[in-house]
Amino acid sequence: MSAIATDFTLRNTTGTMTPNQTKTISVDFTPACTTIKALNWTSNNTNVAIISCDGVLTARGAGTATITAKTKDGSNISKQFNVTVSAGSIPVTGVSIPFSCIFMERNQTRGLCATISPSNATNRAITWSSSNNLVATVTQTGVVRAVSPGSAVVTVTSIDGGHKSTCKISVTINKTTMLNNFANNTPHNVPADRKSTMLAIGYLMLNEGFEASFIAGMMANVQFEGNSGQFESSNFISNPNAKPDYLAYMDGKYSYNSEYSGQNIVNKDLLTVRDMLLELEPNNWRCPNTNSRRGFGLGAIQWTFIRTLYLVNTYLEVTGGVRTISNIQVNEAEGIMICRELKNPPKQGVADYRTIHPNWQTANNGSVESENAAYDAASRLCKSYIRPPDMNNEAQRRGEAARAIYKIMLG
Repeated sequence: MSAIATDFTLRNTTGTMTPNQTKTISVDFTPACTTIKALNWTSNNTNVAIISCDGVLTARGAGTATITAKTKDGSNISKQFNVTVSAGSIPVTGVSIPFSCIFMERNQTRGLCATISPSNATNRAITWSSSNNLVATVTQTGVVRAVSPGSAVVTVTSIDGGHKSTCKISVTINKTTMLNNFANNTPHNVPADRKSTMLAIGYLMLNEGFEASFIAGMMANVQFEGNSGQFESSNFISNPNAKPDYLAYMDGKYSYNSEYSGQNIVNKDLLTVRDMLLELEPNNWRCPNTNSRRGFGLGAIQWTFIRTLYLVNTYLEVTGGVRTISNIQVNEAEGIMICRELKNPPKQGVADYRTIHPNWQTANNGSVESENAAYDAASRLCKSYIRPPDMNNEAQRRGEAARAIYKIMLG
């Protein structure tokens, strides 16, 4: 025989809930032997709370809702209770930036956005930071500004939970523009003829793929070495004892002091100069009788001995064998000579300079386009490639000059 409910009691109806929280409302029927132990459940505000047919209550949003339960066995007994949902504290479970890497040009700005999960998290505050403000900065609203060539990592961090997401920023600049910046804003302490040499070599190195900061390092060395096509001076009137033995030999044997010292190859016959070098080459550039060295420096970085001969051959290569050469051709030939020595296997009798550039890249990994990298390039080139007198002090002086050159190149 069926039994109809005369009453029922709802349990677990008290307490404030927070969004997404759930709980089950239990029911005790009177009499206990009630046959149909089922209720119809309704909520008067489903934006606040909903309840399933089996009494599972789910909080949805802040506010108050009235839940009604009514018997299904025809007894028409109903009960109500109110549920209050507070905003509560919904924790952040993650944060993300939609890009893993973006490329920007110097001085460009770009806004980044971050997505907080879940979307209804209570504390949605975030902070932004850059791993290298010399390359790229970021505001606390996510606006990135490209400062100088290189790479930086921008990180967004959630205040709640410390969740992080990153985006790599790669900043580039047109290298031709950089050299043009130097051409248009050359410091006053750089003579006009030296400037043209520095730029000519710079543009050739650019075409060979060298980084702008490395080019700045070479240009700084050229600034303190000499002009393209210039013969080494043998004028040591104020300190004759300082004259190298090879120049003393040249003065006595070839009237070098009057015929070549301090002059330029553009005013000389290339084949005559080459023939003179071929006479000097035997016996490893030493006089058979005295064993003193013989030769002279030539060009922007004062190539000497066998390298002088290779340089003159490069002049002839650029002119197509013509005996005379122009300033433009001299600059081109010397740029070619530098690039070949830094990139190609060494010619007979010449040191191997190929490790200078890759070693510099390794030492400046992650910041090859920076003022510090330009300083390091100038220092390494001075000590390992140019090797002037008073090398350590010169390396420092040329390093600082490279910083200034690179800064001008950035504009």
